[in-house]
Amino acid sequence: RKLFIKNMAKLGIIIGSIIILHSAYSMIEHRKFQNEDFVDSVPLDIIVEVLLGMLINMVSGAFFFNDYMPIQEASILSKISYSEVHANTDLRPLNKTRTGLLKKYRKIATVKDLAKDNSRVNKLLKKVA
Repeated sequence: RKLFIKNMAKLGIIIGSIIILHSAYSMIEHRKFQNEDFVDSVPLDIIVEVLLGMLINMVSGAFFFNDYMPIQEASILSKISYSEVHANTDLRPLNKTRTGLLKKYRKIATVKDLAKDNSRVNKLLKKVA
């Protein structure tokens, strides 16, 4: 049964793709024979053909990749405690962590650094003068 569904889905994808390609060819032919001065909208049959091809491709794609797993979010989350979820460092943004803040503000000079820099500048000025 699964093999039959997959084969039918493959056939549906092929048919949907052929329909879309045919609508593209029809649009090219429509534009070729259209008067250049007269701007016309896209014919309804081409729009219907594109939508039908897309619908067939989407449904066939859903059946072709039918190995879906059920979403059991509640049962998985009930096994994990709140502290385990929030202890994961991958879930925290880097700039909110202590090391991230230290990296960010490490380049800011303190008063002692400024005083040291001033004394160095003063020594250099004395040597130059």
